[in-house]
Amino acid sequence: MADIQNGLQRCAQARQFIKSARAMKGSKSLVMKAVELYRSVIEDFGQELAEPYWGMAYIAYAGGRPDIALAFLKAGLQLDPGHARMRQLLPRAVKASAQREERLLEQAQNTRTVATEAPSPVETEGPPPNRLVSDLGMDNSPASVHRGAEVEMLQRALRKLGHTLMISEIFDRPTYAAVRAVQSLHKLGVTGWVDASTRDYLNPIVEVVLAEQAAHDTLQEIVRELMDHLNIEANAFQAQMITEFIDLLLEQVQNFPQDEEEEDKSPDSEFNPRVPLSSRLGNMGQMGIVSKGLEVYRTQQVLMQMGYPVKTTGQFDLQTFSELSRFQMDQKLGISGIVEGPTRDRLNTLLEPIFHEEAACEKIRNTVRDFQSTLQLKKWPSIEARREALTDVLIAIVKTARLPEIPAVILDFFKLTENLGPANRAGQVSQGREVRLLQQVLYKLGYQKVQINGTYDNDTYGAVRSFQISKKLAMTGMVDEKTRAELNTLVIDVLSRSE
Repeated sequence: MADIQNGLQRCAQARQFIKSARAMKGSKSLVMKAVELYRSVIEDFGQELAEPYWGMAYIAYAGGRPDIALAFLKAGLQLDPGHARMRQLLPRAVKASAQREERLLEQAQNTRTVATEAPSPVETEGPPPNRLVSDLGMDNSPASVHRGAEVEMLQRALRKLGHTLMISEIFDRPTYAAVRAVQSLHKLGVTGWVDASTRDYLNPIVEVVLAEQAAHDTLQEIVRELMDHLNIEANAFQAQMITEFIDLLLEQVQNFPQDEEEEDKSPDSEFNPRVPLSSRLGNMGQMGIVSKGLEVYRTQQVLMQMGYPVKTTGQFDLQTFSELSRFQMDQKLGISGIVEGPTRDRLNTLLEPIFHEEAACEKIRNTVRDFQSTLQLKKWPSIEARREALTDVLIAIVKTARLPEIPAVILDFFKLTENLGPANRAGQVSQGREVRLLQQVLYKLGYQKVQINGTYDNDTYGAVRSFQISKKLAMTGMVDEKTRAELNTLVIDVLSRSE
């Protein structure tokens, strides 16, 4: 914590330089001193402190570069989504950046001459959106690109390979170190900057990352569409868990089975047609009555979701008759034990959300199938079972805003297994899914300062210390074996509570 305090002191000194520069109506030397201080803090604590990102964003915005300010704001808000000053500056930076792009485009159109031959690579505006094409490196390497869309793609590819770093669009020291690690592992020239041979290795990873992001965006849109149909507005916990389960779903289908098993080549099961009830439904033997089939199944499905103890057999049995009669009594309908008239209308109304849920499940499955096909991934029985379980729990979270009963096949996803702690502590995992799971549990336990950002920051450290005090554990602020055991007994129960 003493090291982090040193970083905060440097940030405070940088703020003082900026304040003095304003008083002197813009002293470039003082601003550059602030920049150097903020840069040094980002290099040392870029995965723990949001403050230097705010400082650099402010300087860039005041200096007329809202596009650069946006990159710093994105990185800072990943660390601290609730940072008030950054959230306040963000919309202004977005608007100013768009206006700047329009001005540059207008200038380019005014000065553009008719080309008689294809433009050279130097004249091409920006990289292709689906691969790395430039030499990438830190800003002390003039021949390389050190910020922008390609650097963001590089950072996402490195994270896909397991390296812990921020998506900042800036080629910083953690990115440099991760590139060196990749080069060393794969016997490439260990330079720390991305040359042609390193690009050739990373571009297939970039393709996977982009396919995963496209699938993730599609799944988010499917869930938003379902929530609109069900007239549900997501709370913070719900939104976080939905994103978590989408990530888990896409991560899971990319895995291989732990034990040897044969590839699942069976065709996907078909979803039932989603059509409203139109027949008279009741016990067998009555004139003009349908007593079995899809419409009976749909009736039983509604009754079961409403809490009436029936089985979805598609056969209109005695129990269906009894529970339908109870349903009619509860709904103040004519008690006949037959589905017709007002009873059918009411059942059709209650079927609509079921149809929307099934449509969402079908779209989710098809999106995952397209993703698997794009990456040429095989279907494995154990992984298919986990995919189905994750989808079911995802839909339940959408409907109830809490964690339902977790099937055994995915129970391991709700256990902490790593030693967790700040990035400056050796041997500790400081970012990722388990850190988010820890933060979700701490937040629901009442530690309201904790931000669910996947980074083991100061608030997470403090909340873990408080939790350890409450359980009479060693007050280290880090999740060791004993702290992990205490937390694992609480995860499911805590996340299952209503918001």
